[in-house]
Amino acid sequence: MSNMIFLGAHRSNTQIVKDYLTHLRHEKNASQLTIKVKKWAIEDFLTYCDLPVAKTKKAHIETWIRYQEERGVCRNTIVNRLRSIVGPFFNWCVAKHYVSANIVTAIIYKPDKPRLKDTPLTDALREKLLPAAKNKRDKLLLYFGPWVGLRRAELSGARWDKIKDDYSAILVRGKGDKE
Repeated sequence: MSNMIFLGAHRSNTQIVKDYLTHLRHEKNASQLTIKVKKWAIEDFLTYCDLPVAKTKKAHIETWIRYQEERGVCRNTIVNRLRSIVGPFFNWCVAKHYVSANIVTAIIYKPDKPRLKDTPLTDALREKLLPAAKNKRDKLLLYFGPWVGLRRAELSGARWDKIKDDYSAILVRGKGDKE
């Protein structure tokens, strides 16, 4: 390990972030919205630390966490940013030899409340919900959705003009605005 050269010391944070976002776009096929959110969060973190990526330490992340809490950011949001944005960014930096280790993995920071698990819509629950359905569309979604594996947002965004005339198919917008 001592013979390894870390490139992060010779590249600006701006260039490293730009390369990471290009990686997300071309190799991970991330949506523009995902890239925009990750860019904002990573730049917010790096601006707060005011250090080159290669010199960022565990203590810097801990002070950034406290700063987020002081700003009133929800603990669950901070955990999400660490796990899904800052952590993967540092994983990528390790793979590119910009840093020696992912310092985020050393942080133990838990959400306030455990996430609620989605429960499948049972036949009994669907029968209870049907009388509350306001229109044919809502009733169709209650019947149709559970068997095709649609997410809640996909179900709620379904529109009549996207259902084939013979009711054999429906076009929905999925996560990342994909059809």
